[in-house]
Amino acid sequence: MPRNISRCVSFTPSRTHTHSDQRPHLRRSVARFAVAFDLRRTREAQYRGRMKLLASTMVIGLGLAISQQAHAAPQINVTLGSGAVADFESTSTDGCTHTTGQLVVLKATPGAELANGLYVTGMQEDLCDGTFGNGFAGYVAGGYVIPLITAGFSGTVVADSYSGGAPVTLELDLRWFGTGAITRTGGVFDDGSTISLDWSRSRGARTAGQFDVDGAAATVSSASLVFQATGTITR
Repeated sequence: MPRNISRCVSFTPSRTHTHSDQRPHLRRSVARFAVAFDLRRTREAQYRGRMKLLASTMVIGLGLAISQQAHAAPQINVTLGSGAVADFESTSTDGCTHTTGQLVVLKATPGAELANGLYVTGMQEDLCDGTFGNGFAGYVAGGYVIPLITAGFSGTVVADSYSGGAPVTLELDLRWFGTGAITRTGGVFDDGSTISLDWSRSRGARTAGQFDVDGAAATVSSASLVFQATGTITR
């Protein structure tokens, strides 16, 4: 609708004109007003059409931008793990079987390669006849780890031989306590499309408790607490 109709309809009856003389002027003024109004309405319709098109274009563009951002979101895969490590040795009561090995109590975030629990691996040597070398490895769930502070395991694990020998039974009630400074290593590598990270922390530890191998007392020769963070960020 025009802002000022008087610009389109402009007639002032003259005092000297008769009523019949005013009709042609009135018809022409009304006609001019109708033409102007139709032209204005057409322009407004065109303007509304262009605005609708612009709005649609903006919505489509925004949708594409969101889609591109979602598609470009980086893929992050990080695993955190902490554990307690102990190297041990034991000699059978008859003095003929010498056992050396390592214990690891592991606690990791979901998705880690290894399950949480106690892992043991070792080797037995016949000191009397020298006729065998018995390699063994085993796993059992359980234990706890507070990263770089303390850890512990209480229970029994039967480690099967992987060299044709007899299984080895270990009975443990063992705890680790962190001592000394923390050592830090690791870094980040970026090849342009993937960021790889590998950070490690470790510290010495002392152990307390009981530990037997096939009924013979075992001793811990060294112990430590460890923590590791590994992962990738793919763009």
